[in-house]
Amino acid sequence: WGPQGRFRDGANLMDPEAALWQALRAQHTDITRLEAWLDLFLKLAQPRIEPLRSMLHDWAQHPEATLPFSALTLADELAGLCAEQQVTSLYQLSAALADALRRASAGQVHASDRAALEGAVEELWRQLHQHAAGVPVLTPPHILAALAED
Repeated sequence: WGPQGRFRDGANLMDPEAALWQALRAQHTDITRLEAWLDLFLKLAQPRIEPLRSMLHDWAQHPEATLPFSALTLADELAGLCAEQQVTSLYQLSAALADALRRASAGQVHASDRAALEGAVEELWRQLHQHAAGVPVLTPPHILAALAED
């Protein structure tokens, strides 16, 4: 493991994408377990989770504000990325968050619901980083329950 998130291959440094291509050429049986795959996953998730966190934080602080439409797009993109990881907890949380945001965009949202959505995005952020570090993730049941449709 080298500087700036690059992987060491003998004397060479490779970015995560190059490391994955090398693993594919070598017919590695499961690239989803490689550090380069997890690094690339986080690299793709970061530009989606960070603005979503910011949007939901701002939205939760201003009861008169409407949910930005781009929050729905970001949540859907994250759910798609998480589905590719084949980690049930990560996908369930991201999909439940995307569904809850769609419902929230369609109607009046109470402060407690805004807080639940903000808490869920923070949990998703935590899980994304844990998963990328190779640590198993599990969503607390109360977070999924708070996102469930009544």
